[in-house]
Amino acid sequence: MTGGVFYLAIPAHHLDAALSFYRDVLGAATARRHADRRTLCFIGHQLVCHLDPHHQVLADPLARTYPRHFGFERCCEAWVTHLSELSWRLNDKPERHRTFWTAGPAGNVREFKWYQEPRVVY
Repeated sequence: MTGGVFYLAIPAHHLDAALSFYRDVLGAATARRHADRRTLCFIGHQLVCHLDPHHQVLADPLARTYPRHFGFERCCEAWVTHLSELSWRLNDKPERHRTFWTAGPAGNVREFKWYQEPRVVY
């Protein structure tokens, strides 16, 4: 991505827990606090956690990762507790990458990736 800011909005059943996770665990910076949302700067982009008191946190977040998950093309496996082991995916394709899964306090599943070939990221 050249120029501009990417924006991602996600639901959170508890805003302070979401803020703590993204700020204290993943290193995001708090930008704004409102009664219904928390806005953060995360790796140079905007992440907004919107209050959704009806959002259900799954006991096993990996049970429903698709289609609703989001990921980061960063290798930062030491930051979080894994829901899965670090592993290679798509070994026989140019899009081969290392990946692991985690979830925050609202149960939003994240996939962390590191592509062996940067040219296939986009």
